Amino acid sequence: MIISILYCLILKLIGQSTIENKMKSSKTMQELPQEFFHKICVIGGGLTGAIMLLLLKKSNLFKKNEIAWIKPKEKKQSDLRTTFYNPTSIELLKNLSLIDNLNYNDYSKVNQIKVFGVKGSSPLVWNCSGLETPLGLVVKNEVILNTLDNLLNDIPCYDGIVTNTDSDEYERTLYLNNKKSIKSHLVLSADGKNSYLRNLLSIKTIEKKTKHGAVSGFPEPSNKKKIKAIQAFKEIRP
Repeated sequence: MIISILYCLILKLIGQSTIENKMKSSKTMQELPQEFFHKICVIGGGLTGAIMLLLLKKSNLFKKNEIAWIKPKEKKQSDLRTTFYNPTSIELLKNLSLIDNLNYNDYSKVNQIKVFGVKGSSPLVWNCSGLETPLGLVVKNEVILNTLDNLLNDIPCYDGIVTNTDSDEYERTLYLNNKKSIKSHLVLSADGKNSYLRNLLSIKTIEKKTKHGAVSGFPEPSNKKKIKAIQAFKEIRP
C-alpha cells in the first residue's frame, strides 16, 4: 500500500516537472531571437532598394529565398514626390514591367526642356523628335512603389529596423528591433541619407550646405501633349 502511494506521488511529480520544463522551454524559445540566412540582403523601402531587389530577382543568378528585403512596416505607400526618368531609365522601367499599366493621370511626358542661365540670356533648348519619343517622363513615386511591391511579393520580407550589426570574415549579421537576426554574405544599404546602418558602421560622409531650395509637385496641364520642363539658374538658387 505504501509502495503504491509513493509510486503515484513519484509519477505525479515527474508529470509536473515535465509540464514545467515544457512551459520553460516554450517561453525560452519565444524569447530567443529568430535567426535567418540569405545570400544578399537589401535594406530600405524606397525606390532605390526596391529596384535593386527587382534587378536581383530578374537576374536569375539567385533563388528567390536567397534574397531578402528589410524595410519598415507601412500600411500604404505614401511617397508624394515625383521622379523624372530620361529615355535610358524609361527603357529600364519597361524591361522591368514597371510602367506597363500606368494610368493617364499617373505621369506626364516631357517634350521640351529649357534651361536659363544666371544672366537671363537665351535658354538652352532640347526638343524631342516626336510625341512618341519624349525627352522623359515625370511619374508619381507611389505608383512605381506600389507596382514594385506587387512584383516583389514572393521575396522574403522583414518588416523591421536594423538596431545593431556585427560581422566575421564570412558574413554580416543584422539585428532587428523585432528580435530577428539575419545573416548575409552581402548587405546593400538603400535606407536614405539618415541611414542608421551607416552610422553603426561609422561610414564617413561629406555634407555641404548649398542653400538650394526646391518645390516638388505633379503638374496637371490642360494640354498634356505640349509639356515643357523649365529650370532657371539664379544667383540665389535654381
